[in-house]
Order: sequence, then C-alpha cells, then structure tokens
Amino acid sequence: MVEQHVMHTASGTTLVHTGAHWGIYDVEVDNGRIVGVRAFDSDPQPSHISTTIPSAVHAASRITRPMVRQGWLRHGVESNRAGRGVEPFVAVPWDEALDLIAAELRRVKATYGNAAIYASSGWASAGVFHNAPTQLYRFLNGFGGFVSQVTNYSFGAASVIVPRIVGTMEPVTGGMTSWPIIAKHTKLMVLFGGMAPKNTQVNMGGIGRHETGDWQAHVR
Repeated sequence: MVEQHVMHTASGTTLVHTGAHWGIYDVEVDNGRIVGVRAFDSDPQPSHISTTIPSAVHAASRITRPMVRQGWLRHGVESNRAGRGVEPFVAVPWDEALDLIAAELRRVKATYGNAAIYASSGWASAGVFHNAPTQLYRFLNGFGGFVSQVTNYSFGAASVIVPRIVGTMEPVTGGMTSWPIIAKHTKLMVLFGGMAPKNTQVNMGGIGRHETGDWQAHVR
C-alpha cells in the first residue's frame, strides 16, 4: 500500500485513503473490519477490483499467520520430502517463523554458499519502500548475496520479440509515447496481442487515474 490518510465519517466509521496496484480509494473501516470501498473521486474509470477488498481481507481461506509443513516443523531438513503436498501446515508465531528462516539461511549459506539462495520477483505492495522484493533483495545482499532471475514473466516474450523487430528493448523499458501524442499523430497502430482494457486496471507502482479506456476509444 501507499501512504495512508485517515478520516472519520458521521456514521462513526473510519475512512482510510490509500492505494494499491489497481488504484487509489477510500477504505471504510468499522471496528477494525473493512465494510466498504469508495472509488477515488479524481479517477475517471476506477477499477472494480477494489470492490473485492472486503471479501479478500476477511476471507476464511486467507492465511494470516506463518505456516510451516508439519513434517519440516518436527524434523527440519531431515524431514521426509514425501510429505510435500500431503502433510498439513501448522501455524506458528512470527518469532518462531523468523528463527526457523534465519537458521535455514545460515545452514544453506554455510553448506552451499550464497549461490544456493534464490530470490524471485513479485509485485507485493505498491510503491517503492514497501515493495516486498525490494526489501528481500536488500536483506539478502546484506547477507552476502543471492541468485536472481533474468528478465521476468512480463517481459519474457517482449525480450525475445521486440529487439528482433525494432532492434532494441527501448519500446518496452524506455520512454513511452503518451496517449495525447498517439491520438494526435497516429494513423495506424499495430498491436501484437492486442491491448485489452482490463490489463490497464493495474500498475506495479500504483495508479491514480485510469485513462487508457477513454484514449483507446478516442483513437479508434
């Protein structure tokens, strides 16, 4: 989440002005429970994904505590791997979970070196500081380093196709042409795989105004 601002309503509930990958919104909280989500006034096409927040946060299936496979919790690295996907998971306190992870990281580093530690990417919370991969990479770099990945699932196809068409990854990783310029000067737009409006509901760093739909309609 991005920075939060708290307000109080006449009905006694609390409005938390915040944001995530799919936009900015006001979360209505009553006695510590999310009871509603209001769209951001300045967003012309707010994503409907935000309406699922109350049910997602309070879903019975949501994991709210660290979980450890039963066999590994009892026997650690000596546990039977056949238990994977079969044994139940056991909820443990955060302090215990952190101790387990710290011990395992020290064991792997001492036995195999930092090259045996892999850290993947992910979106996690919007913003920079609260982005989980950012925190993970900083931590593991302080621990001696880790193995990361080359490209990612989003750029996987683009990293192979785009350089062979235009000679560079600049259209993907460089500066983008703005919608006003496209609308004013483009006579023909060629799309590989289309440009589904639903894909513009989310943005890794968060988004304040969803405008792509209007611009797509304007350039047709």
